[in-house]
Amino acid sequence: MTTAGWRDYLSDTRMSWAQQLLSVPELPMSRVATLSGFRSPVAFSPTFKARSGMTLGEVARTLREHWR
Repeated sequence: MTTAGWRDYLSDTRMSWAQQLLSVPELPMSRVATLSGFRSPVAFSPTFKARSGMTLGEVARTLREHWR
């Protein structure tokens, strides 16, 4: 696996985990960021939007509505 491939794999894995965490209603965004491997929500938010095309709030609302 190339360095770029490994980094993409890690990023994809972190984003998938973050999406699962966003479905937990009482879990704060700061905790989702930390559990996803980011040091802060400030670093996490733009990275998430760039990778998924949606904001954290949009994804969280969609997932929470889906599980009601």
